[in-house]
Parts: sequence; C-alpha cells; structure tokens
Amino acid sequence: MEMKPSLMALAREIELDLGTLREGAEPLLREVSKYVDAIEPAPGGVQLGPKDRDVCLGKLAKSLERLEDLLEALQVAAHNGGSNTREGPQ
Repeated sequence: MEMKPSLMALAREIELDLGTLREGAEPLLREVSKYVDAIEPAPGGVQLGPKDRDVCLGKLAKSLERLEDLLEALQVAAHNGGSNTREGPQ
C-alpha cells in the first residue's frame, strides 16, 4: 500500500526516532493510511457518501489515538535502552 507523502514523512520520523521498534507501529500506520485513502481518494477514486465518510473519520480518529499511545510506549522503550532501537552511533 502506497502512503500519502505526509504519512510517509511520519513513517520516516518514526523510524529515525525508534529504529527497529518502528515495526510495532507499522500495522497501525497501514490502518491509518487505509482510512486516509478512503476519506481522500486519489483522483478518479470513489468518494464516500456522507454517512460512510463520518464512520471512516471516526475509525481514523480511533486509529490515530491508538497510534499515539503506541508511539509513546515505543518511545519510552527506545529511550530506556530497548534492544535494537537505533542503528549507528547515538
């Protein structure tokens, strides 16, 4: 699944901060990307109706909340010496 540029930038920042621990966030990033794509489809894509859009926005909000909680936990692990968190000198 191809991500929109803003989500790609977020994924890069997560990788820079968390190193290999980023793998824990990848499923939620894919989920967020899926909802963003549904809400803002590519040119020529199918637009959601108002009710479906509202449902999708609610699911996106919940996914973003879960991603935020997970990233906070992974960041604590990374900065407390989690294994394989970063590559190269620190």
